[in-house]
Amino acid sequence: MVLVAALAVAAALVPPSVSAAGSKCSYPTLTTPFTAWSDTASYTLVPGGSFEAPNASWSLAGARIVLGNEPFYVRGKGDKKSLSIPDLSTATTPTMCVSAATPSIRFFATNDGDAAAPLTVDVGVVTKTITWSRLATIVAPAPGWAPSDATLLNLPDSLFAGTGSAKVVLRFTAQGGGAGGAWRIDDLYLDPFKRV
Repeated sequence: MVLVAALAVAAALVPPSVSAAGSKCSYPTLTTPFTAWSDTASYTLVPGGSFEAPNASWSLAGARIVLGNEPFYVRGKGDKKSLSIPDLSTATTPTMCVSAATPSIRFFATNDGDAAAPLTVDVGVVTKTITWSRLATIVAPAPGWAPSDATLLNLPDSLFAGTGSAKVVLRFTAQGGGAGGAWRIDDLYLDPFKRV
């Protein structure tokens, strides 16, 4: 079962016009964590995206790292933790490098609370301030863990003029206005459009 994203979902990715090798971003470790869901693309784990380290270096407001891994153990059988994002809480990634050749993100999620309470995903471009834009509004079709769709970052090519790369953060927010959403996410990956 795949989580449904109401905005900016990529069913099929078109190769970007700028090669990942041409940017200043470096992604030393690539894996194919979504092959069981017919996605053979190579991904790199977002910093702290497995939530296994004592300090995942995320900015958490009401969210917290908890015991209980996604059940597919795509990163490793020894993993034991995930990120709990209860109703009206937020979680923001560390700053990461992306380029025009970094098309999408993908992760695992579950909502064991009110099914009508969505999880929103925003991307923030980091300069002197952070400029936010909405990537997706995700609704879980049923309780239980599932991979998200590949969600496009949708960053303008003009952002990469000159340097070829940009700094961004991702923010996850449990919406619902007290309706009782009980989201958890795990194993957040970035697709740098490289192939192993």
